Parts: sequence; C-alpha cells; structure tokens
Amino acid sequence: MKDIEINYDLCFTPIGGVGQIGGNMSLFETNNTGIIIDSGTLFPRDKVLGINYLIPDYSDVDFTKFNHILITHSHEDHIGGLDLLLKRAPHLKIYASPYTSIVIKNKLKRSIDIQVIHHLETLNIGDFEIIPFEVDHSTADTFGFYLKANSQSIIFASDFKCHKDSENTLSALKKISNVSKGSNHFLSLLDSTSVRSTGFTTREIEVRPDLKKLLSRNKRSLLTMFSSNIHRLKTICEIAKEIDKKVLLYGRSMHFSFKCAVEARILKPSHAEDIEDYPNITKEHIVLASGCQGNFRSTLKNISKGVSKFFQIEKNDQVIFSSSIIPGNEKEIQGVYNAFVEQGADILTYKDYKIHCSGHAAQEDLKLLIKNLPITHHVPIHGETFLLKKNFEFISEQFKSITTKWIRDFDTLYLKNTELYIKDNPPKKPLLINYAKNEIPRSIISQRRKIAENGIAVVNIDTLKFSVYGVSLEDDLINRVESSINKKFSRQRDTEDLRVFTRQLLHKILGYRPVVIVN
Repeated sequence: MKDIEINYDLCFTPIGGVGQIGGNMSLFETNNTGIIIDSGTLFPRDKVLGINYLIPDYSDVDFTKFNHILITHSHEDHIGGLDLLLKRAPHLKIYASPYTSIVIKNKLKRSIDIQVIHHLETLNIGDFEIIPFEVDHSTADTFGFYLKANSQSIIFASDFKCHKDSENTLSALKKISNVSKGSNHFLSLLDSTSVRSTGFTTREIEVRPDLKKLLSRNKRSLLTMFSSNIHRLKTICEIAKEIDKKVLLYGRSMHFSFKCAVEARILKPSHAEDIEDYPNITKEHIVLASGCQGNFRSTLKNISKGVSKFFQIEKNDQVIFSSSIIPGNEKEIQGVYNAFVEQGADILTYKDYKIHCSGHAAQEDLKLLIKNLPITHHVPIHGETFLLKKNFEFISEQFKSITTKWIRDFDTLYLKNTELYIKDNPPKKPLLINYAKNEIPRSIISQRRKIAENGIAVVNIDTLKFSVYGVSLEDDLINRVESSINKKFSRQRDTEDLRVFTRQLLHKILGYRPVVIVN
C-alpha cells in the first residue's frame, strides 16, 4: 500500500467542508502537479468570544507544489479564506467565473490577478486537463469541475442542483462523458447538503408566482434574503418592474451584492435604489434588507428592534423572509419574528409560501447527474458527518454498480491504475480567526469562556489590594476577603500560593471559582 502512496496517478485530500458545513478546501495532486479547489470560511457559534470565523488548518500543506486554485463560486464558505491563504501562498494563480472574479476583487479590495474562466473552456495545468461546467446554485456563475490526470477522472460538484431543464449542465455531462473514455476510474465528489430531500430541488422560477402575489399586495413590504442570492435579487427586481414598484436596498451586504451584479451585467443600476434617498417609504416601495438570519447588529435586527435609521415598522406592514433558517439560528430568528409581530407587522416565510428554494441537490438531482456519467466510484462531500452518511447510504442503495466510499477531512484517497486506496489521517481542528484576521489560540478562547462564565478576581501582590470584575460580591464581603488575604500573606508572599488561597476562599463564599489573577 505504501507504494501506491508514492507512485499514485491522482489523489484527493479534503481539508475543509467534508464533515462540516463550511470552510471548503480540497487538494488534488499527481506526483508533479497540485491543484486547490476553493478556500472558504466556517462561521462559529461562539461569536461573542471574539471569533469571527474559522478556516481550515493548512499549516502542514507544502504549497510549493500548489500553484493554482480553482474557485467554484462566490459564497463565503468557498472564498472567505482566500485573503489569508494568499498571504501564506501569494504565488497562487486564481481561476474563477466572471461574476465570482468580480466578487473576489471587490472583497479583497486590492489588485489581484484572476484568470476568468468560462463554461466548458478546457484548462491544461501540468498533468491536469480541467473542464469547468456551469451548474445551478443560489448564486450566479457557479461551476463544477471535471479533472483528468494519468487516465483517472474526477467530477467535483460541491454546490449544485440539477433538473431535466438544466440544459447547460446536462450538455456538459455529455462532453465530459466522452472526454473521460479510457479512464481507469471515474470518481464523483458530490454535494451532501440536501440529500435527505426527496424529488428534485425547487428551481428559482418556481418561487416567482408566490413572490409576485405577496409583493403585489397594497402594503408596505420589507423583504429579507441571503444577500449573495443573485438569482433571487434579480427575480425581485424583475417583479418590482412588472408591478410598478421600486426596490430600495438597505444594508451593506445587499449593496455589495447589487454592485457586483451590476458590474457583471446581470442587473442594471436602474433596477434598485438606495433607501437613504427615500425618507418616506410607501406601499409603492419594496425594502430589500440584509441580515435574514437575525445576526447581531444586522440591518434586519436593527429594524426589528426599532433602532433603524432609515426604516421603521408600521402596523400592517408585511415582512417577507425569502430565505431559509440556517441550523443553529432558530432562536435568533424567532426573536426577530416576535419583535416584528409586537410592532403590528405580518410575518411571511418559506413555510407559508413558496418563496425560497435551496441551492443544493436533492435525491433526484443527484441521480440525474450520476446517470449521465460513467461513474465507477462515489465519495460524498460538502456536508456534516450526518449528511455524508446519508449521501453514502442513498448512492449505495440507488447505484449498486458504483463503489461508494466515505471519508472525512484530511483523509486522502489515492487512485493508482485500477486500484483505489484511502488513507485515514488524523483530523485537525479549524483555526480560529478574529476580526483583524489574526489567529486566536484555543487556549485563549478557553480563558475567555471561563472569564465570561465566572468573572475575574485580581490581587495586587505588593499592596494585597483585592478587587473583582463580573463577580457578584457586596462591599463587606470584598473587605472580608481582602482582610483574610492580608492576614495570611502579611509577611511572606508567593504568587501561586496567593492565587490558590484566594481562589479557594472565593469558592467557599460563592460556590464557584472566578479566574484569579495576581498582579
């Protein structure tokens, strides 16, 4: 087996996004050439501790072998880590679709060389022949990639949906099927996000009727959605034009996405305007706000709290959530719902009307793509462990002739002649990144959590003065603790003895141990 590792034809190593939602990053290698696909972020739950996002731990990757990075699409979980990656490996050449290139350049806010690539344009990079192909997703210009090297073929589609009307995708699969002839293996690496959903994933065109019905009502409309969903943004702008209403953009990310769509000529500047130019919002306006997940200090959150500068909720307004709830955000969203209802607004969601659709493959989407290719092996990607397992079980049941494997981040799959071998590698936790894009050690987060939960007690070793922060202690108890410290350490003062004594004393009084610092 060791020889296979040394003399492999092609290998695949995911270092983010396989076993978790987000942080997508994959490595493809021959003995001579390395290709990276995507460099994304993962958003943590402990945001209050100063963690803004996470990125894959690629500290052990030898980037001298990797000179090229392919980008599937413009979502943060696929491009959010690019800035930090380019600081580590500034020599990387980026390949991306026209719209994705625009988003990357505007996000990085600096001059950067990106090679714009197009649907079915063949790229020859070292040992690799690569064909980008268009797939349907919830943002514009999304690609899957076909990679061929040393008579081994791989199709990579981390975010996609596929319907019988997906003409560009299906015609691309025919070309890929022909190009792959003579391959020893044909490995599919496919999205697991919506694998539990039966049938086909709803298409964007199917949400238009209900959206138009709601927006046509004689009411003031506040609509929120994922700002990056350019297809939805375009749908709403087109509906607004049909019903003679104006779209007013509200929120930084909404303006950013609209700007990029205009630059890519997907939308025109006249399709929407800035809410700041309209001090009087009427029933003839559709306010399009960012922050659909109710994030702290987001535009939607501020509106719900009544602290928005440019829009205040009035009785009988309708608030339309043209988005789904990301798992883990349910409590936050429910609070936003309640706040709007208390102000007299009506809440309309995807559970009431068909006003949102996923960008990920349901079961029939997966089957349709696989049926159009000579797949020999399948590995689920893009999803939490639970979803990877569901993908594995579904494909194993539906396609008996396909060998299905299940791997996690940092495992490596080797292809050699007609052999396929998986090496289990130790998992690595993502790196914690703060707002200034600096890495935060996990030990610091542990300290912050302890401080947040128990507070801090400080003793000055010179004066033996005692004080607390975030600890509920009345003045007489503070004085008693300080008196006990002075009595115990009036002659001899050892820093560690002083810290332990104070900590034990506080535990007797409080029933828990604050973080004690001897200054």
